[in-house]
Amino acid sequence: MNKMIRFACIFSLAAILPFALSAQDEEEKKEVPAEKKGPENLAPNGSFEEFEDGLRRKEQFELAKEWANPTAGKSELYATDVRSRYIAVPDNMYGNAEPADGSGYAGLTAYAYRGKEVRSYLQTRLTTALEERGLYCVKFKASLAERSRYASNNLSASLDKSQLSSKSADNLSSSNPVYSEYNDIVDTREGWWEFCALYRADGKEKYLTIGNFETNDRTKTIQMDLPEKYEEDGQLAAAYYFIDDVKVEPIKPGESCNCASDRIPESKIIFSGSVQMNDEMSLAEKVDAIDVYFYQYQAQVVSAAERTIDKVVEFEVTK
Repeated sequence: MNKMIRFACIFSLAAILPFALSAQDEEEKKEVPAEKKGPENLAPNGSFEEFEDGLRRKEQFELAKEWANPTAGKSELYATDVRSRYIAVPDNMYGNAEPADGSGYAGLTAYAYRGKEVRSYLQTRLTTALEERGLYCVKFKASLAERSRYASNNLSASLDKSQLSSKSADNLSSSNPVYSEYNDIVDTREGWWEFCALYRADGKEKYLTIGNFETNDRTKTIQMDLPEKYEEDGQLAAAYYFIDDVKVEPIKPGESCNCASDRIPESKIIFSGSVQMNDEMSLAEKVDAIDVYFYQYQAQVVSAAERTIDKVVEFEVTK
């Protein structure tokens, strides 16, 4: 009899155990929070880790997948495990820098004294065109190469509907440059300086270009000392920067780009009020009573203001 009871207990336990374990697994799944995905980066290969075979020397930036040189000036691509001290990471021909992200980075000349060096730029096609009035965080990191005689400001990004390009090696101009908050002279050598800006899209921008889009006379510079380690190689008559961790990420209104100095306006309306008018008011009084409000630090008016502008036009038509 005891054997029968023992057998029944074992049989019941065997039948119940899988369901108990399954329920436990489900409970554990509920308790473990799902990983939150970060915003999508529209700049492909932003850490310059993917490149074609054959990287052995300087001026081979065209080997970086999804990136190109928009002018005759050639940029550089730096990587670990390459058979060349010129483009190695962290020590290379222009200085020393550990990657800000991943295992590689790029390099460009942002300023050249009296044309003694050639300016260069980095350009890529975004994975998706920007949406009209969409908000985007534009970021990249920069580090001044130790052999640079100069440090400069105007290190910026340009977002455009078509490619910026030039067959010459002159500086590239842009009608739509995006600057950091203070457009500082970037003299960071130890570690990385972060470019960070909030950008409101016109719509259909497809290309990102990084570099200096101003002429030399509109670029501020300071002279830098040459570290003893590089005295034998000498200084470059230029401001040369390593570039890494490039991002163009969509955000929602009210969200922050989380810049180091995050004073970037989030397109909020400073003030809005209603306008009271009556038929006894003259045309001039009606127009004077109407206020048109813009988004903070933006060229676009708020949607309600568009209707207000239409009202002013209607006044003039029916005058």
